[in-house]
Amino acid sequence: MGALCGAIAIGSGLALYVGIQEVRLHRSGPRRELLAEEIDGRTAGWVQVLGCARHELEVAVSSDGTVVTGLRDARDLLYIPLTSASQCEEDTPAESLQVRALVESADAAHQGLGALYAQGYRAPPTRVIIEGVIGFGVGDGRREHIARRELGQKLPALREVPLLVKDRRPGSKVAAWATAMVGVHGLLLLGLLGVLALRRLRARTQLPLEE
Repeated sequence: MGALCGAIAIGSGLALYVGIQEVRLHRSGPRRELLAEEIDGRTAGWVQVLGCARHELEVAVSSDGTVVTGLRDARDLLYIPLTSASQCEEDTPAESLQVRALVESADAAHQGLGALYAQGYRAPPTRVIIEGVIGFGVGDGRREHIARRELGQKLPALREVPLLVKDRRPGSKVAAWATAMVGVHGLLLLGLLGVLALRRLRARTQLPLEE
């Protein structure tokens, strides 16, 4: 019984959190077009950003939480520092870069170039337009933390910049509300089970009345 209640609590709490965050994302408004240098700690929502992806500094993190130094596959996530488009020269020292966001991307295979990365290949800095979402609980928090720790050796200020999850966009508003309601109903069920368990416990421990 305890294991079942624990599973219901975890599942319901997660569903409620995800649903609420998705509803908040919808309420944040339509997609905004930004320059990378316009991103700050208050930036959140669905955005399209013009900047420079510093691929030579990118870190790939596997699904089991290890930094990939060999062959990459489609399950890996990439974490790429994003600077302004004006900072896209290949010979710019890492310590002088003004990173505006950390991009999380699922394009780890790089269209068949995974074998080249295993041999030490590093793509050059590239001017890009990236669409995605900042904030609202998006992204893989565990792998993001690993990537920030790894990149922090070269870019100490990276821990202050927001995460931009590439190709993420608001989903269905109906699905968002439905997910939140699943969480609410699960917590209500958990409460009901708790009340029933307390009543059974009281019934078992109640002393018989003396005649």
